[in-house]
Amino acid sequence: RTNKGSFVVSKYILNDPKNLLGKSVASLQYEIDFLEHLKGLPVPQYVRSANGKYIEKQRDHWVTVDKFVSGSHPKMITESMAHQLGRFLGAFHQQSRVFRQAPEVRRRFYDLRPAVMKQMAVYAKKQDDKKLLSVVEEIRRGVENTRLPKNLPQGIVHVDIKTDNELFAGEKLKAVLDFGN
Repeated sequence: RTNKGSFVVSKYILNDPKNLLGKSVASLQYEIDFLEHLKGLPVPQYVRSANGKYIEKQRDHWVTVDKFVSGSHPKMITESMAHQLGRFLGAFHQQSRVFRQAPEVRRRFYDLRPAVMKQMAVYAKKQDDKKLLSVVEEIRRGVENTRLPKNLPQGIVHVDIKTDNELFAGEKLKAVLDFGN
């Protein structure tokens, strides 16, 4: 809390954009730029520093600040809450379709083209976890056997809608969080 309001400070360890598992400064900036593009939706509102930047380097990590949103994570979703989430997602997808910033800086976790699957397989084969290897193999087979329609609408998708990423005040949707993927 400050005399200018309440804020959330987030700390990141960011790395090289080519790192398969990491997030880069450019990727985080893309996320912030996209959220700034969204109008009239309950999403985090980032605050610029005195330097005019959304992301600042602090010793060995990076920091962002966004406005605090009061609310709580629901234990269960009511019909009214589901309706609000549906309206949010519809508006979110409509607005994402006209966001024109190039996404090349983002690690596309759900980009499962064959070339990306080969890259993931190289990483997965270095792991000892048999379950991980099994999941990667199952995904590879699914990608090879499934072709999405070419006329499927394109746009950014929030891939992690769940109660941990939603804030409600009673029955009212206050914010949808976690746009990191």
